[in-house]
Amino acid sequence: MKVQLFAIIYGFLIVTTYLASGAELKCYNIRMFTMALSETGTSPLYVLISIRGTDSVFHEVCTLAPFVLGALHTEYNIPYDVAAERKAKRLATDAKDRKFTFTHSKAIANVLPRYSANQLREVSPVLMKYSRQELIAQLHKQGSPLQQLYIHRQGKRGIAYRDAIACVLLRRGVSVGVADRTGSLFAP
Repeated sequence: MKVQLFAIIYGFLIVTTYLASGAELKCYNIRMFTMALSETGTSPLYVLISIRGTDSVFHEVCTLAPFVLGALHTEYNIPYDVAAERKAKRLATDAKDRKFTFTHSKAIANVLPRYSANQLREVSPVLMKYSRQELIAQLHKQGSPLQQLYIHRQGKRGIAYRDAIACVLLRRGVSVGVADRTGSLFAP
């Protein structure tokens, strides 16, 4: 388990190094973060957060908002009732810098990215050629070039590419979620 956890953390260290190189525009903001956490429907929105790695350095990752809340429930042993869910959401929104430290392996596993550094490197340049408005339009069009980057891939690989695309979109300032029935990305 420790070896797997180290491998996963090492993987997102690579992703973070790539992102820190300035390859992406930093447009994600606290409004997008709180909006994603406030979404209560069955089609969750993605968030960008920073989690402290085993090296004590914070690393930015993209994950679904309910995964962050679930990690907080696990980390702080918060039950799943209405009042407790408000507490988890408050813990998340109080982190204005979107930085979290998780020590429980299940909490860490809940927020680790499902995409690899290679997948992120692959989709980033493809999406960088589009304007923010073009990206949003492509999210609304079934079969668009953006959708084609992940829709034809099956299983976990398709999910990983979808999540990598969501990461790039968030960094470009485009709020994005995953539709519950189709698994497709959408702009709220």
